[in-house]
Amino acid sequence: MGLKIRSLGVALVVLSTSRAWAECHAQAHQRERAVLDQMNLVRQDPAGYAFHLEDMKSAYQGRERRLSTNQFLETQEGVPAVDEAIHVLQTTTPRRRLEWDDCLAQSAQEHVDDTGPAGLIGHDSSRGESSSHRIRRYLPRFRMIGENISYGSDSADEVVRQLLIDDGVPDRGHRKNIFEPHFNRAGVACGPHAKYGVLCVIDFAQD
Repeated sequence: MGLKIRSLGVALVVLSTSRAWAECHAQAHQRERAVLDQMNLVRQDPAGYAFHLEDMKSAYQGRERRLSTNQFLETQEGVPAVDEAIHVLQTTTPRRRLEWDDCLAQSAQEHVDDTGPAGLIGHDSSRGESSSHRIRRYLPRFRMIGENISYGSDSADEVVRQLLIDDGVPDRGHRKNIFEPHFNRAGVACGPHAKYGVLCVIDFAQD
């Protein structure tokens, strides 16, 4: 992890500050909606989505997964974790769609803004506030909540695949959140992370 992306040069930056910010914000919002779309794909057709994980297996060399010609991601479990996730997807019944929730997205965005620049990891804030307390400030009424965080994955499909495989997480809690049948709403926020390059926070709820 901790992949670095090199800029091609500042000479290409010709947009005004406000226009550049607006375009970056629009792209980020599209990525966050795309994460929700990917989760809905896997919730509504788990067995069909298993083929996306099958395609990943050829990229593994032992516990390392090739991301590009010169970029490798070191995993803890390697292909066995992928095989397990594939089996789960093939045997899981479809779930209902998750609807976008602005309040949950704002809660997720707060955690991105708080922990990303400092390179912090985990669900608690820099002040020690738990994710449940943070979410409650944005969504006072709920029956059930959950949170997933992905580090180092820049594209929506990679974010969801990482959480489905849940490499190195013994209870596969991220995968369980994606398939939790009671959840019906979600909000997503992604942004820069000082250690892993990027993080995406996904907050779930049953209203």
